[in-house]
Formats: sequence, structure tokens, C-alpha cells
Amino acid sequence: MPDLHLPNGLNQTLPGLGKNTPFPRLSPKRVSRCVREEGLRPHYGYHNVNVTCSPKFDGKYWRGECNIDGQLMNFWISP
Repeated sequence: MPDLHLPNGLNQTLPGLGKNTPFPRLSPKRVSRCVREEGLRPHYGYHNVNVTCSPKFDGKYWRGECNIDGQLMNFWISP
């Protein structure tokens, strides 16, 4: 299962992401929703998280940006 990683040390498994679609072929919208709903909001709260809708696949990882409690962070998802 893919794992979400943040520079603050959070590592969270994202169950269901890539279950029916190969990891490189996921849509940016699906990745963003999963990071927001399944990865970050359970840890930081509903109103404390904002995730950009434009993550990019770099050939190995999905990478994007999020805002947690007003702090901008980059995230990456490993397969």
C-alpha cells in the first residue's frame, strides 16, 4: 500500500490508493483527495488541512504541497 510522507515525520499508509488503478496512472485529483481525507485530516483536524489539487508523479513518487495549521509543507507518496 502507498505511504504518505511529510518532512515533519508523519508517515501514514493510504489504504485503497492505487487499489484499482496502477500507482503511476492515478489522477492528481484522486491523490489529493486521499492525502487530505485519509492521510492528514484524521491527524490534524478537518479545518486545519488544505491540499493542493496539482500533485505530480515524478516517475517514482507522487509529490505535492499541503498547508497544515498555516504551515506550507511538501508531501510525497511512495508506492
